[in-house]
Parts: sequence; structure tokens; C-alpha cells
Amino acid sequence: MQVLESEIASATRNLEEQQARLRNLTNVQASLVTKVSFQKNFGSLRREAATCAGKYGILSNISKWESGALVVGTDITTMLFKYHGSFPESCASIRFECTGDVIRVRAKTDASAFKSKSAVKRKLSLASSLFLKRKVGQSLSCAQKSQMTNAWNISCMLQELDITISRIESLAIELTAIESKYRSNLLFGGGHEAAIEVEMKGCLATFNLHRSYPFMPTTVLVEVYERDINVRKLQRHLTKRVPVGLEYLSRAIAEMHEFLNLC
Repeated sequence: MQVLESEIASATRNLEEQQARLRNLTNVQASLVTKVSFQKNFGSLRREAATCAGKYGILSNISKWESGALVVGTDITTMLFKYHGSFPESCASIRFECTGDVIRVRAKTDASAFKSKSAVKRKLSLASSLFLKRKVGQSLSCAQKSQMTNAWNISCMLQELDITISRIESLAIELTAIESKYRSNLLFGGGHEAAIEVEMKGCLATFNLHRSYPFMPTTVLVEVYERDINVRKLQRHLTKRVPVGLEYLSRAIAEMHEFLNLC
């Protein structure tokens, strides 16, 4: 009887030991499953993190744009960028508010973003300064109306604004140079309309400053009030001798001046 009880006790201990080993194996198996699952997802998670870092890295290194605060919240992610223009009138700040699949744009001119090291030494005339501020503001207003659903569109917008603002800055500098050489007057119409009147020998030339300047032909209206000038011949001459491109206005005015001297 004692032998039987001893065998039962030994079998019970063996059973308990086997159950403990089984529990350990079950825990190890569960850990292995979790590890395998993590390893499978690790690659995609790493790629996703690298993609996000790449997006922000690209955005923070776009020309004159400087990345500011990046705030990641539960419902909304906010990114702030400042544009360090060559003049206080061309500096700007833009904030992107990402909520789900919708990206809202908040843009405005911001003179506080001006840095002296990025400044152009040449000063603008009062009219050119006003032109620059107005045109940059209009470009930012257009950007603010944009509808975006992809974070990659942010990079494209910043690049486009960089090009646009730099082009407006160049035009403002060119207008200042023209004002210093000729009797001229900047005109502002409704919306995006603007033009410059330039007085030359016996005539008044009005150049339309459209949004695509200087990469599309500019409309030139010539009013003759003192001399007998063939306006059509002059316009054909400008079309032939002055191709579109950088400093189109300066080249066109110089060509007109030479043409009028020969009349």
C-alpha cells in the first residue's frame, strides 16, 4: 500500500512538472509568434517612418524656406515654414494644418522673417516696394485657397512659391532700375492687374505686368502725342528683336529708345 502511494505521489509530481514545462513552451511559442509578427511588420514600419522623415527633411531644406514648429497631435498635425525673402516685403510664413486627408493652408506676409544676411544690397523705390508687397500677398492668398489631400503637395507648393516670390523680387528690382532711368509710373488695377507707363521721345508706352512675366509676351500699348511714329512697325520691331525672358522690360525699353532715336 505504501509502495502504491509512493508511485502515485511520484506520478503526480511528474505530471505537475510536465504541465509547468507545457506552460513554459506555450509562453515561448507566444513570444516567438509576437516576435515573428513584429519582424514582419518592422520593415513596413521602418519604411513608413523613413518616408515621413524624408518628407519633412525635404520640406525643411527648400531654398529660402525655413522649417519651424512641427506639432503632432491626436487629431491634427501642424507644420510651420517661414520664407526669408531678399526684402522685408517678400518675407512670408505659411502653416499647414493636416487633419485626416485634408490639408489646410494658412499663409501671410511676415516681415519678422526677414534676415539681413539674405538681403539684397540694392534698395527698392517706394512704388516697387508697394508692388512687391502686393504681388507677394496675392500669391500667398492664391496658395491659401489650394485644396490638398497629399503631404507631398506641400513640397510642390513651397517650391512653386519660392520660384514665384523670387521672380516677383527680380521684377521689383527691375522696376526700380527703370524708374531711375526713365520717367515712369506704376499702375495698379483690380485683382492681379498691374502695368508700368514709361515716357519716351514723343510717346508713352504702357507695359502690362501679367502674372507670367517674364516668360510670356507682354502687351505693349504705345500712345503717340508729339511725333509721327509708325506704332505697328515699332511693335513688330519689339516682337522680332526682344524675346521673352529675364529683364524683358529693360530690354524692350532700351530697344524702343534706340528705335525712336532713328525715327
